[in-house]
Amino acid sequence: MNIIHQELKNDLVRFSIKKNRTSKLDSFKYEILILRQYGLSYQKISNWLLNKKSLKTSISNLAYMINHVWENESND
Repeated sequence: MNIIHQELKNDLVRFSIKKNRTSKLDSFKYEILILRQYGLSYQKISNWLLNKKSLKTSISNLAYMINHVWENESND
C-alpha cells in the first residue's frame, strides 16, 4: 500500500511540473506558511489574503497548496 501511495504522489508531482504554471498564491507562500505555523485556520488566512493582499482564494485551494504542492517542493 505504501508503494502505491508513493507512486501516486510521484505521478502528481510530475503532473504539476508538466503544467509549468505558477499559482497566484506563490507570491505569498512564506507569509502564508508563517501564518499557518502560528495556528491560523485556512479560513482566517483566506480572509487575510483578501483584506491585506486583495487576493481572493478558496479555502480548498489554500489547503491544497500548503499540504500538497509546497510540501512536495520541500521534500524534493
